[in-house]
Amino acid sequence: PTAHPVRPDNYIEMNNLYTVTVYNKGAEVIRMMHLMLGKEKFRNGMTLYFERFDGQAVTCDDFAQAMSDAGEIDLNQFKRWYSQAGTPTLLITDSFNAEQGQYTLTVKQTCPATPDQPDKEPFHIPLALGLITPKGRNLKLFQSPHSDETTSTTVLNVTETEQSFTFEGLNEKPIPSLLRNFSAPVKLNYNYSDDELMLLMAHDEDDFCRWDAGQQLATRIIMRIVEAFEEGDEPEVDENYLDAFARVLNDTNADRSFRSLALTLPSESYLIELFQPVDIDLIHKAREMVRMTIAETHEDLLLSKYQSSLKDGPYQPDPESIGRRSLKNLCLGYLVSLEHDIYIDLCVKQYHSANNM
Repeated sequence: PTAHPVRPDNYIEMNNLYTVTVYNKGAEVIRMMHLMLGKEKFRNGMTLYFERFDGQAVTCDDFAQAMSDAGEIDLNQFKRWYSQAGTPTLLITDSFNAEQGQYTLTVKQTCPATPDQPDKEPFHIPLALGLITPKGRNLKLFQSPHSDETTSTTVLNVTETEQSFTFEGLNEKPIPSLLRNFSAPVKLNYNYSDDELMLLMAHDEDDFCRWDAGQQLATRIIMRIVEAFEEGDEPEVDENYLDAFARVLNDTNADRSFRSLALTLPSESYLIELFQPVDIDLIHKAREMVRMTIAETHEDLLLSKYQSSLKDGPYQPDPESIGRRSLKNLCLGYLVSLEHDIYIDLCVKQYHSANNM
């Protein structure tokens, strides 16, 4: 029921226009415009939009035209986001020519058939990326579009069904940090190794990519454990993942809110979508095994971070306090899985002493 364009071609009643596709994906389309134009030109586009259309009934095309005129950018192909349904998938492969110091990314975009739209034209997709060395350094190779400085993130305009982008002057094959800041609402398919995901999880300067690497890695580990259970084996949790978990938890350069998100395991409802057929009991068992292994391995560290996140005083809704509570509860959640009386008592005490929802 949500497989329809951001601007539906037809509807039966007005309620058909109030869907997550219209609202959430529609917001993502405007966010992509903001990325492509930059803050200043997007602001000029908003000003122009109000000057032209204040008090009128207007269309998506009117909004896009104002952005196009103010930003001096052609958005005709981009407007397919308004007319075509479905979520595009980017299949990305790469190669490195050591002799010439050239790194090439090849991007293929596809979009599945949806009701009344069996064939899709290529979208205009802004793909933000960075390049990271095998030692974890974010390379500053790109010219900032808004200043004379170099930056570690660039935006590739993917407009064709298949397209290649080449980067020069590299001494070794980098690891791509793809779809930084979730630059487009697409599915990404790039064959990262476990070691590459661990490196991104530990060193990527983009919080979204860092979070996503941790989620991908945890998902892989849980799926492997499920497969081992199905075959009657006794699986183990990868020690390198446990080390990466500790590095993120100890990273004081990252705020507590980010660490609590990055170290939350993928939900069972998400994991269920990845299996066919689905064995709910094994998925639950595998996820609980990972959770308990993390708690057993890092019990002292989790307790230390829990205690350092405690704070007396009245409830405060500011970002720092929210992050502190998030990390505190993450650590307590792992500790409670050990079912030791001391941690159960901490949980009960926190419940009874809470002064907010």
